[in-house]
Amino acid sequence: LRLPIGRFGPTANFKAAVQHMHSLRRAWDVSSLHFKSCQGMDLSALVGCTALRTLKLWNCLSVEDVSALAGCANLHTLHLTDCSNVTNVSALARCAELHTLNLRASGVTDVSALAGCAKLHTL
Repeated sequence: LRLPIGRFGPTANFKAAVQHMHSLRRAWDVSSLHFKSCQGMDLSALVGCTALRTLKLWNCLSVEDVSALAGCANLHTLHLTDCSNVTNVSALARCAELHTLNLRASGVTDVSALAGCAKLHTL
């Protein structure tokens, strides 16, 4: 699966490219995704990505709800850097393989729900 992100150029609005994320519902082998300054991003497209190990989001202000990631059973590394509208990460408690979680400049103030994540080493 190839997402048409490259054709939008480095300074373009990625909204159109992110709409193609729904193609990921058929891409069970996607293991790593990186997005920067995305608008209109909907993480529900990642529900079926059980092979997803790394997701890095930088300055994706439209992302508010990360509950769809609870179904990413192999999620190991999650960066929500500068995603200031993300305020609740309690759904990530179901990500048993979560090892690294970066919440720098996010809106999250309470991570107590993640206390049971035995493999979470870096927060």
